[in-house]
Amino acid sequence: MILKVALIAAILISLDFKSACQKNTIAINIPDTVFSRVNNGQLQIAGTHIFMTKPSGFQFNFAANRLEKNDSTYIKIVETPSANYTDKYNTFIGVIKMENAGGFKTYYQKDFIFKKQKAIILYGLDRIKTTEQIILLFGNDTGSTMILSRFSVGDQKSKNEILKSLISAYKVDSSNLNISAIQNFSVDMLDTKFKYNGTTLQLFFYTINGLGDPAGNLGEDFITIGTMPALADDNLVKEKLHSMIESFRKLGMTVDNYNENKIVVNKLDAHEIIINGKLKDKTNVIYLVMLTDNKVAILFQGVAYNNREIYLEQFKKIAKTLKLK
Repeated sequence: MILKVALIAAILISLDFKSACQKNTIAINIPDTVFSRVNNGQLQIAGTHIFMTKPSGFQFNFAANRLEKNDSTYIKIVETPSANYTDKYNTFIGVIKMENAGGFKTYYQKDFIFKKQKAIILYGLDRIKTTEQIILLFGNDTGSTMILSRFSVGDQKSKNEILKSLISAYKVDSSNLNISAIQNFSVDMLDTKFKYNGTTLQLFFYTINGLGDPAGNLGEDFITIGTMPALADDNLVKEKLHSMIESFRKLGMTVDNYNENKIVVNKLDAHEIIINGKLKDKTNVIYLVMLTDNKVAILFQGVAYNNREIYLEQFKKIAKTLKLK
């Protein structure tokens, strides 16, 4: 999943179509124009510029990076700085059609104006017919935000509270993100051009000057740092990285060659792989490092299409600064 987000289109994973629902409960109805009142009890969601009301019984799960009541009832925010809303909208519509063909059932879909921005909301039944989703996408020419939610079929209370929460949302671009609060690692990129870009699921994206849409646009240079459950030993770390190489190939990337080494990152044994290849005729270099302790595993991935030799050396230096919390 990490690789697919990193190299293809994160929105396909960001939509998070997995579980499902049983029958349509009470339909939702959104006005043509929705105004979100600012400073009306909304709280900033950790790691985002988004403020929204917290539904009753929901708490922020820092490990999963989302507001949740339980494993099947949650709200997840995905911001895409610098991503044009129209581009995200068109991709979203395409994914909806694909998911409907695969068993997802759309109950309600509407384009509307949300706090002076273009928006679309989707309410539907998941593929395996045990949970439902409400997804809100809004933005403009300079950025887009997707708010994903899931809840069990028949849980009308959670559905109503989630919908109110979504509609209460507003964005403050100048707000302090406090990214460290949702990371179980630290990393130093101060002497490079790579700046924080956004978070998708448990992936943290860093791009040149923090701009662009690396998950959606082929050819951008970026770094992702992802977290996953701890791995028992170095052999499992190595197997995981090798499986990623095969995943790259399945996604259409030509792997010309790769080399691997054992390294040490802040007193922890780690495994690195440098891959040279092409994706859709675009030559790239991918630098992978994985390390683990008894709590969490961290996967560092640097992808460069431009200035490959320079950025590869930066990837190596940055990866060496990783520390697990």
